[in-house]
Amino acid sequence: MAKGYEKADPEVRGLLKRAIEKWHPELAEFKARVQVLMVSPELDGNDEPKAPALTGNGGHPALAKVRIAKPRDRLLAKYDVLIEIDAHAWADLIEAERLAVLDHELEHVVIARDSGGAEQRPLD
Repeated sequence: MAKGYEKADPEVRGLLKRAIEKWHPELAEFKARVQVLMVSPELDGNDEPKAPALTGNGGHPALAKVRIAKPRDRLLAKYDVLIEIDAHAWADLIEAERLAVLDHELEHVVIARDSGGAEQRPLD
């Protein structure tokens, strides 16, 4: 089976809301529309990933990634920020670790008040 994609469930959305309220109130003030996409890797016969669901800079495995939406995505898909999470790795995390991942990804988002949009800090 190929890599799979699905919108985050209410539990993940609740954690995202908590992270924004606690550590990133400027995103709430800006009314940033943050979407979370769970990415499932292709699994082998032993239910182990054949390859990482996500890769970062340099092709290294990544637990999560963030990006600022392009103008067309803001219009058509109705989001400003997209966080992708490796669903297979996420399942092994406890709540505190999950909050830390969401907080880390949100740290890359900067509100550009002069342009009325969002910008992205350099990635790890």
